[in-house]
Amino acid sequence: MKTTRKNFLKTSLLITGGILLEGKSFIAKAAQEISGFRNLNDNIGIYTEKGGTILWYVNDDAVTVIDSQMDDSVRNFYNGLKKKTGRRINFLINTHHHRDHTGGNHFLKEYTDKIVGHEKCREMQQKFYGEGDAPQSYADIVFEKEWSVDLGKEKIDAIHFNPAHTAGDIAVRFVNSNIVHMGDIVFNNVYPYIDFPGGANLHDWIKFIDKSLAHFDDNAVFIFGHADSYENVTGNKDSLIRMKNYLTALLEFVDGQIQKGKSKEEIIDAQEIPGFGFIKERWNGARRMNLERAYEELTQTK
Repeated sequence: MKTTRKNFLKTSLLITGGILLEGKSFIAKAAQEISGFRNLNDNIGIYTEKGGTILWYVNDDAVTVIDSQMDDSVRNFYNGLKKKTGRRINFLINTHHHRDHTGGNHFLKEYTDKIVGHEKCREMQQKFYGEGDAPQSYADIVFEKEWSVDLGKEKIDAIHFNPAHTAGDIAVRFVNSNIVHMGDIVFNNVYPYIDFPGGANLHDWIKFIDKSLAHFDDNAVFIFGHADSYENVTGNKDSLIRMKNYLTALLEFVDGQIQKGKSKEEIIDAQEIPGFGFIKERWNGARRMNLERAYEELTQTK
């Protein structure tokens, strides 16, 4: 059975992330924090509950939020954020259009000055969710290639290299802190969702990662939308390289099977991608969907 966008949205709630726990003192401190919140430094942290990881910045100069999860979980996030600051959110930035990253936009809009996203992010959100039952709020500020803002004590750069996981993916960097939210460019150690209707392309996805590796500092801390555990929602360039290697291995394996004359059904029934047996299936049919998408892209039948 094919994995559809509807099935993915139902099961995406299972994919959540976390942050590295560094020693007993950090664990003790984390236990005292608001549920779901973890600090990366004095002013930046993440929130995990349902859907894509939220990144937040709170300082006396500005408040910024990256992604908004779902309509229900974002309310829990905002209640926790209010305990950290009484300021309005200056910018809510969406890394791409998927509902588990934009579903909370409508709730947060009342407390937010501007929503920011790639032009394709807004276009795809309107296309796929604009007529749904859940109310939507879309980006007020859209851009094609790059967008930046000076917050005073921090600067944000957002960049779109090319289509990848969707047509409108961006990476968002907090420049002074050297922290980068990669959205769903990296599904860390889990099979990714490959959204062809939303503009995904596996070859371009690899290019996006290559450009990210060249663009960002070797010491940058990266945040991922989804991972196999709380510990692995953050990472370094090794995580990006591993994701690139997985996508490359997926394409090479499927292409090799095609060259051997294997049928589509034989190919998508494979139990693992060679060298990546550790990748987890966090929603039903993920591995099969990955193999099917690679087959479709390579045979141009998508």
